[in-house]
Amino acid sequence: MGVKFIHTADLHLGSNLHFKFDQEINYKNKFGNPVLNSFKKITATALKENVDFIIIAGDLFDSDERSVKALKIFNSEARKLKKADIPIYLIAGNHDPIKNKNSLFALSSNVKIFDSENSEIKEFRKNNKLKARLIGQSYRGNSDSRKMYSSFNPPDTAVFNIALLHTQLDPNNNNYVPCSLENLRERNKIDYWALGHIHKNKVINANKPVIVYPGIPQGRDFGEKGKKGFYLVELTENKKPKLDFINSSKYIWQEINLTISENKAIKTADEIVEYIFSKTREFFVGKNFNYILRFNLVINSINNTTINQKNEEVEEFIIDELNNNANFENKIWIEECNIVFKEKIPAKEKLQDEDEIFSKIINLRKEILNDEELFLELKEDLGDIWQGDNDLEKLDEFRFNINKEIEEITEKAETEILKKMWEKRGE
Repeated sequence: MGVKFIHTADLHLGSNLHFKFDQEINYKNKFGNPVLNSFKKITATALKENVDFIIIAGDLFDSDERSVKALKIFNSEARKLKKADIPIYLIAGNHDPIKNKNSLFALSSNVKIFDSENSEIKEFRKNNKLKARLIGQSYRGNSDSRKMYSSFNPPDTAVFNIALLHTQLDPNNNNYVPCSLENLRERNKIDYWALGHIHKNKVINANKPVIVYPGIPQGRDFGEKGKKGFYLVELTENKKPKLDFINSSKYIWQEINLTISENKAIKTADEIVEYIFSKTREFFVGKNFNYILRFNLVINSINNTTINQKNEEVEEFIIDELNNNANFENKIWIEECNIVFKEKIPAKEKLQDEDEIFSKIINLRKEILNDEELFLELKEDLGDIWQGDNDLEKLDEFRFNINKEIEEITEKAETEILKKMWEKRGE
């Protein structure tokens, strides 16, 4: 006796890829809506694998104001599953909380939504036999501080008990259902915890209780890099749970770091384009996915200040040239190119041995990075433009991350000061 199901979460239907540049119409024409397509991949897999049911552990929609197109496609796919007698069990997350019962469309009858006021147990039966219980509770607002897991109490362990929970798995975060890993392990009647909210797939515990984040099915920016997908799960009596991760992302966001060393004779923008193109071909040999790329290019000691002086224009030129290159066969799109010039100076360890003044400069940066009072003062001065690190939901690819920015700014300042000081030694 066993069950076979798909575990997904954080589909964010109604959203699309997040691009940096203001060319939304061009991007839509090129990319379509891979977020909606990822859900179609999930339902197609469910039909092909003849699963018992699908679990969606929160944030099916990107907003509590449901997108009309997203609702229509969701309902259309749900009806396909209904014909195959495959139900969908879902909880609402912080992006799509249950604030009212109104909807533009009547949902297909095989869509089973868990209540937001109290935890619920829904029974899955096949051929009139009880095969599994599903326990869950929806968010009632854009944040929820209730310890929902504490009320997940199935009556027995005669069948598989599967719990749906949308949480950051942080006992100190009161926005997203505070709980710890130990809290989940202690619920000894639960066989499988179907988690949502974290956009990266991760098997936290592979044996009873199985605890899994499937991640987001389609990454939308560089904060959601890499292959994304969902889990095909089989729970069988007296056997190890089977967890197969299935890719559903049509486009994969990838960051590539490249370095042009001082001995390479690359001095023009065209030569940089050719260098990046050759490295890209090497990197993607044999790969059959579509990629959206960010290049971080470090150029060491290049003897061409013109490129450095027109850095932004050169970056835009490189992006345009690569995106218009027919050899990429529409499988690669360059979203961003960052060029950094670095003059070669001795390693910091050697500089510290050379002179005490170098050591003081290097230690000053360390002191700044470890100064909690300074960071607190900066956060207060900057107000809403900075983002905290303890709330994964609020991390934004394009918002100001104070810790990261201070590290980068002080590193650039330190490098510039050390470089100038090193040059002065030769005068």
